[in-house]
Amino acid sequence: MTTSVFPATAPPDVADLPDSPGVYHFYAERGALLYVGKSIHIRQRVRSHFQQAKTDVRHARLCRQVARIEVRPTAGELGALLLEAQQVKDLKPLYNKRLRRQRGLLSWRLQASGELEHVTRLNSSKESPLYGLFRSRHQARERLREMAREHGLCLRVLGLEAGQGRCFAQQLNRCWGACCGLESLSSHQQRLQAALLPLQLATWDWPGAIALPESDPVQGIRQWHVVRQWCLLGSTDQAKRCAALALGGGDFDLDLYHILSGWLQRHPEQPVELL
Repeated sequence: MTTSVFPATAPPDVADLPDSPGVYHFYAERGALLYVGKSIHIRQRVRSHFQQAKTDVRHARLCRQVARIEVRPTAGELGALLLEAQQVKDLKPLYNKRLRRQRGLLSWRLQASGELEHVTRLNSSKESPLYGLFRSRHQARERLREMAREHGLCLRVLGLEAGQGRCFAQQLNRCWGACCGLESLSSHQQRLQAALLPLQLATWDWPGAIALPESDPVQGIRQWHVVRQWCLLGSTDQAKRCAALALGGGDFDLDLYHILSGWLQRHPEQPVELL
């Protein structure tokens, strides 16, 4: 880690900071961590904080307290995104938006019967896709009720209402009638699948763990990010450590899922090493 120290009473000269990818930390005079940020051009990004301080009250308050800046270089943008997301949650800087690790998330798997099964093992594949990410069964049920109202789906077929014959929503013309034969179950299933499509999780298309390599020839840094089922198992600058990381476990984290799935969607040419 490269460390630069500046006086707390004057805007720092950031010329010595690297203009390359990485994560930076702002510390107060007595060592309190104020802020964690990331950029592919650290020097430019840090300079922009102090430029914004001239017109923005929040930036001015932050920058007045900065006594030390620490920089941790990464091999590329992906490494910076992953490291920042982890450190904001682990270190809880004063000026970052407070993020919490999303543990215990559940999702839906669509059954042939038309009901949605709640699953906590978030393994999504092309053959068995998952839909939505929810903090609780209550949140999932409420979202399903919203979908039923929006798309005329039947709460009884969806497993949210007991009884036989016409459901209450059908009596109010809010259900298309899959509960009483006015709509076939196959038609209801097709409409449910269409309604679920925007919520479908990215599928994991590899048999096990993969390593995503990044390199920065200017800094002479190379890193591998080891991932399985959208869980980050670790990052390393030694290729020989990838296999060991692949044997470990990792918690599903919503922010890391969005980073990793979005990255591979935007960078389909990204080399992938199977482990």
